[in-house]
Amino acid sequence: LSDGLLAKFSRELADRYGETRVVAELYGVEQLYRILGEGETRGDIVVDVVASSGAPIPCLAVGSQGSEFDTYLAALPATLLADAYERFGTRLLELNVRAFLGVRGRKSVNAGLRRTIINEPQHFLAYNNGIVATVDDIETVFLPDGGHAITRLAGLQIVNGGQTTASIHRARRQDGAKLDGILVPSKIIRVG
Repeated sequence: LSDGLLAKFSRELADRYGETRVVAELYGVEQLYRILGEGETRGDIVVDVVASSGAPIPCLAVGSQGSEFDTYLAALPATLLADAYERFGTRLLELNVRAFLGVRGRKSVNAGLRRTIINEPQHFLAYNNGIVATVDDIETVFLPDGGHAITRLAGLQIVNGGQTTASIHRARRQDGAKLDGILVPSKIIRVG
C-alpha cells in the first residue's frame, strides 16, 4: 500500500504454494479510495475487445419484441476470455451460481474441456455449449456488410460458463495450451 499516486501494478509471484497461485498487487491512494470509499464494482470490469483480440468481433444482434434487454450472439476468441480471467479472476463470475470445480478425474466436464483445448482445438466451438454473459454496456460498430461487431464490454459478468472460462484459462496457464483459433459460442445480454 502507498499513499502516493500509482498506476495499478500486479505481479504473479514465481513461487507457488501447492496449487495456490499468489499475485501481489500494489495499490496507491486512488485505488484505495475507490476500494474503501465506493468499492470495486462489476462496472470496473471493462474489456477492450479490439485491444484484446486485434479487431472488433462480429456478432448477431437479436431482437425480442417488448424486451428492455439487448442480446448479441457471437463466437468469442478463447484468448479474450483467458485474458479477461487472468486480469479480473473470479470477479468475472460473481453472478455465476457455480465456482470452478477443478479437473480431477478423467471423466469430469472440465477434464473433457481441457482435452478438447489441447487435443482438438478446432472442435471446441462444436463441442462446447459456450457462455452466457451479462454486461452493463456494450459498444458495437456496423460492418460494411451491414452486420454488427463488438468493440467493448463493460460490467462483464459470466453467469453461465464459468467452468468453460476457468478451464480455458487453466489450460493456457498450466498446460501451455495454444488458444489461437479456439472460439467460444457466447450469448451477451445488455442489462444496464
